[in-house]
Amino acid sequence: MLTRHRRSLSLVQRGILAVGCGITAVRDPYRYDCVAYATEATTLPSQLEQVKKRILSTDEGRRLLDAKPIINTNTVDFEHLKSLAPSTLGHEYQSMLERQNISPDTRVPVKYVEDEEAAYVMLRYRQIHDFLHLLLDAPTNFEGESAVKAFEFSQTGFAVPFLGATAAPFYRLNSAKWKRHQKRLATLMKDNTYLHYLSVFYEERWDQDIDQLRKEIGIPQIFQ
Repeated sequence: MLTRHRRSLSLVQRGILAVGCGITAVRDPYRYDCVAYATEATTLPSQLEQVKKRILSTDEGRRLLDAKPIINTNTVDFEHLKSLAPSTLGHEYQSMLERQNISPDTRVPVKYVEDEEAAYVMLRYRQIHDFLHLLLDAPTNFEGESAVKAFEFSQTGFAVPFLGATAAPFYRLNSAKWKRHQKRLATLMKDNTYLHYLSVFYEERWDQDIDQLRKEIGIPQIFQ
């Protein structure tokens, strides 16, 4: 998933990909392929390096980058997660995917990041997206998606989640909902977390109480 079909882009190609996929991603955040490739085209190597440094700043993060786990239906035992106690990360993650009819297999491979370690950071960022919906208790609608993007931006500085949080089609929200959602986004745009969410080795924490994990990371509960 990391090494197949990866290739470099010229500056012009990168610009075309960024604009084309970026416009589609902002208009339809459920086009996961366009969101993914727009992120690859607009993210600088220095930004991925900075995220990697934050991951490597903890023992857990170093184990994560050494193991490079992949999250999909072939690598995760979802029957085991289902058997875990309610309120654990694993049980709640499996339950959310089943309830929302979401599959981790929909996350496309990294295609335009050449460096192997940087490509894994990008892939991990992509595959942990659904965990953020769970940890933030964010619904899978435009409000929830933009909230997740706001949190991703606060942690990574990537351009696409910033656009997803601020330029998404909020015409779908009425005035009262829009004002309430603005407050949520303002809260999420601040990096007030204690532990970088991408440095968490979630696969080692399936049986951890999910509220305890939220507190450990410092994730605000804005949808309660």
